[in-house]
Amino acid sequence: MSIPAPAAAGQTPGGAAGQAHGSGARRGFASAAESRVVALTNAARTRNGCRPVVHDPKLHLAAERHSADMARRNYFSHTSRDGRTFGQRIKAAGFAFRRAAENIAQGQPTAAAVVKAWLHSPGHRANLLNCAYTHIGVGHHHKGPTWTQDFGAR
Repeated sequence: MSIPAPAAAGQTPGGAAGQAHGSGARRGFASAAESRVVALTNAARTRNGCRPVVHDPKLHLAAERHSADMARRNYFSHTSRDGRTFGQRIKAAGFAFRRAAENIAQGQPTAAAVVKAWLHSPGHRANLLNCAYTHIGVGHHHKGPTWTQDFGAR
């Protein structure tokens, strides 16, 4: 079980099944900005004694869809307008997990700026540096810009 973080950062235990899909340039599914967030996240994790997380296509899908939905429907929340939580979105994308967490951000123009912002926020930092997480999905939408990091451990 995850230790609950502040509501702004969001964490939940769970398990799941579903479907996967992805689009983008690098590694067949992630944009350069999304891949940069993963690299910067892994650098911070390594500096703090954690193993790197793997950018997972299913978690990427969940994160990418949430960033796009927040941008398109003009809201900023871990709960989608249709009432789904990040755990439900991760399950729907097909990632089965024992624990999961989500970081969201809006307004940071670059990958470096958003990772820096998350590292300066206690709840988001706790998610980013939680050594129990093994996988990550990063979604970015240019409007806002809007960012989502979904973490998971199977």
